[in-house]
Amino acid sequence: MTKRIRTVTYIVAGALVVATTVGCGFLSAAKKIASSASIISDFENKLQAGETAVYKATYSSSDGSTVTVQQQPPKSVYVSDTGPWIFDGTTSYLCDNSGGSMTCTKTVYTSSADINAAFSASTLAAGGFLAAGTAIVLITTAAFVPGAKVVQSTKTIAGQKSSCVDVTNIPEDQGSTDPVSFTICVTETGVMAQYSGTDASGKTEGMVLKTYTSNVDPSLFEPPPGATIVDSANPFPSGAPSASPEPGPSAPSLAPSPVPSGSPSG
Repeated sequence: MTKRIRTVTYIVAGALVVATTVGCGFLSAAKKIASSASIISDFENKLQAGETAVYKATYSSSDGSTVTVQQQPPKSVYVSDTGPWIFDGTTSYLCDNSGGSMTCTKTVYTSSADINAAFSASTLAAGGFLAAGTAIVLITTAAFVPGAKVVQSTKTIAGQKSSCVDVTNIPEDQGSTDPVSFTICVTETGVMAQYSGTDASGKTEGMVLKTYTSNVDPSLFEPPPGATIVDSANPFPSGAPSASPEPGPSAPSLAPSPVPSGSPSG
């Protein structure tokens, strides 16, 4: 049992104990939490299995873009329209061609928190694409929202049998863009298959699995050919001189160049 599910289980147990002395209303709420905890546990077990899966999947996002996700542990890559985010377990290359040429920022990570922060800051976090870890956070949060309705179902997406959860009746927070309803689906192999979230204004964002294969393309785990590599710990492009020029009136500034938009800060 993971720490997250263990915490939810303890809360449910406490809720059931208190319900015996509080009354029917609280008992109803406790039953809802217990049911949701079962759904959360099922989803997390699938997503944990997905962490070791070898696959290549493409998704269509609500903004019209396509995202390709490929994994062969410990390697993984997320490819958006602006370039790939490549990770080999300790080192990442966040690539961006929005400036007209492909530049990949190399970063060596020392913690999973830094990795998650880098992904959240990347362009892959936009356009309705949802990473697996965020799915659990959304479902867990909804389980404790009074009035929210959580329903589990199954469907086939891109030929893959998938478990889904539909959450509705989430109260609106004034000015918030958080979803008031959403659907999340995960395949039997633990791969995200669908996400669709609608906010209070009626705007819907999401993504859906279009293709899935257990065959991977090794070239996707490498920076694109011809890309300029920038080391976040030494922000000179590959091949640039590392020594400072002699000082003088015409000497260029050696202040580190800004990290490309959407990339981790190291």
